[in-house]
Formats: sequence, structure tokens, C-alpha cells
Amino acid sequence: MPQRNWTIFLDELQIFHDQISSLSKSFFVTSLKVLMMQDFVKKYPLIFHLLGWIGIAFIFFIIFPLTYRINLPIEHYVYHAILLVFLMILYYLNIGFLLPKISWRKNGVLYILTLIILTIFLILVMNQVEEMLQLNQKLHQILHPNQPTNAKQNSFFISIYISIFALLIFAIGISSHLIKNWNKEEKKKLLLKEEKTKAELSVLKAQINPHFFFNTLNTIHSLTYFEVEKSRIAIQKMAKMMRFVLNEEQNDKVLLKDEISFIENYIDLMRFRIPENVTLKVEISTSENELEIAPMILLTFIENAFQYGISTTKDCEICLKINVENGLLILETANEIFENKRINRSKNIGIQNTLKRLEIMYSSNYEYIAKTESNVYKCLLKIKLK
Repeated sequence: MPQRNWTIFLDELQIFHDQISSLSKSFFVTSLKVLMMQDFVKKYPLIFHLLGWIGIAFIFFIIFPLTYRINLPIEHYVYHAILLVFLMILYYLNIGFLLPKISWRKNGVLYILTLIILTIFLILVMNQVEEMLQLNQKLHQILHPNQPTNAKQNSFFISIYISIFALLIFAIGISSHLIKNWNKEEKKKLLLKEEKTKAELSVLKAQINPHFFFNTLNTIHSLTYFEVEKSRIAIQKMAKMMRFVLNEEQNDKVLLKDEISFIENYIDLMRFRIPENVTLKVEISTSENELEIAPMILLTFIENAFQYGISTTKDCEICLKINVENGLLILETANEIFENKRINRSKNIGIQNTLKRLEIMYSSNYEYIAKTESNVYKCLLKIKLK
């Protein structure tokens, strides 16, 4: 290559390098913005597409002309306007037809071959446009007056230039398609998980209710033998509890004040049942009754204290404490452990089911600690209600 042509080649290569560098930076910034605007894209896809094409037009008509540092001929803008239209056609052809119809995972070779053919077609068409506009000749005359042009060299640059844009357009389309499919799969997984959670909760609730009613009816049954008046009161409280279960238990959440009322009715029923040698200490304190909580989520722990903390021959004490402050509910129970009930405690299905419910409904927003100190079983449950 003559020295003069070599100098021209280096000059045009530098301009080409500046354009590609500018394009790469713009594409990188645009990609970051897309990742940060996923919610916006989902809500306003048409606006997002419009902004994307405006961004590419900004590169063609503002950024690239600045790299030349000269006044470009009108043909430059006409050429890039036509190129922009063809890129739009290729983009929507790719995402609207090729990607849905040709699975690139199963038919990767066919898909890539199709993209190559489309790119070659675009290069051929834009070469014809360039010849009609005589763009390269006019640019060459402005950049290097009185020097001969090299048609092959110019054709090479145009082919690379167009191929890079076609590649970027196809890459953006593939990325958009993959993200869209990934979002669909994630949404499907979330729906399946939600349905599974609902099914598990239904099963767990179905296991809790028979267990609760069995114990409560036993309490009333024992009262009818020696305390008729107390049994009437117990039946009234039982009716209130059944009304709560029928009306509210099917809901995911109930008002805290209704749940507390339910617990108080249960404790009152147990007062009728416990022998005189059992001391019952109850402390319930809350000023945030309008908060919501999962129904019957506290019952099992309180019921557990009565089930395993009562002795008919030895003085014993059961302590129950419920406190709600700043949206945090704290339940504390304490009862003595008796030898004849040790083995059954480890097989307590009610506690296991309630812990499953807590994990499903509150996940990381609850804390449960159970321990034994000096033969006293202590339970601590914390739930963040807001």
C-alpha cells in the first residue's frame, strides 16, 4: 500500500475506533439503566422501546458526527436514518418471529445462520444505499481532499460498521427474550409456591382444629358432672370460640384483639378444669389491638403449657404472658415438667404444625426458643406483626 493511502487508512481507522468506543460506552450505560429500570420496563414497554431507539438515534446523529469534528454532508444523516429503520425491522423481526419460532437452544445453528444471512442482507442493502448517496466519496473529499479513494477499503469499513450494529441489535433482542422468559418462569414458580403454601396451611389448620376441640370438649364434659353452672358458662365461652373459628380461622389474618379474646376464653375454660393445687398466672398487655395476626397461632403454645404442666398430686405453677409493643408480639410460657409427660413432649404434633405455620407465614419475622431450666419448661415466641 502506498504511503499516502496508508496514512488515509490510519486516519479513517482512528475515526472508526472513536465511533466504536463511543458506541461501546453508550451501550454499556444503556444496559446498566435497563437493569435499574426493570419495573419501569414492565409497566411501560412502549415508552422503553421509544427511549431505546431515541438513544440509538442520538448516537447516529449527535455522538458520531462529533467524532469527525467537521460539518458532515446531509447524506450522512439520510444514510443513518435508513440504517436506523432497517435495524428496527431486524430487531422486531428477531424478537417477534425468530426467537419465538426458532428455539436458539434446540436449533442454535439454524438461528445463528439466519442472523448471519440477515446481517449480510443488511450489508448489501446499505452498500447500495451508500452508492446511491455517494456518501463515502463525499466524506473522503472532505476528510482527504485531492486524494484518491479506496473503494475496497471503504467497503470493508462499512461491512464491519454495520455488522457491529446488527450484532448489538440481535444481542439486545436475545437478552430481552431471555429476561422475559426468566420473569415468566419466576412468576410461575412464585404462583406454584403460593399454591403449595396455601395447601400446606389448609392441611395444618385441619390438623389443629380437631386437636383443639377434642381437649375443649373434654373440659366441658368433666364440668357437667359436678359444676352445672360452670359448665353453662363454659358452653357459652365455647360457643364464642367456635364462632371465632368458623368466621375467622379461614382467613390468613385476623385482628389481634379478636385473637386475644379467643385466647382469654380458652384460658377461662381451663380455669374450670385445673385442680386447686395448680397456680395460674396470666398477664396480657397490649395497646395495639388493630394489628393483624395469623388465627390460632398462639393457642398451641398456651395449650401445651396446660397439657404438660398440670399435676393432680403436686403443687405446680403455670405462667402465661402476652405483650405487644411497637408491633412486636412476645408470648412467654413456663410450666414444670412431670416425669409421666416427658416422653410425649418430643412427639407434640401441635407444636410441630404451628412452627410450620409460623415458617410459612412469618419466615424470618419470628423467633421461637424452647428450653428447660431447673425442671421448668420455658417457651418464648416473638412475632413481628408490622
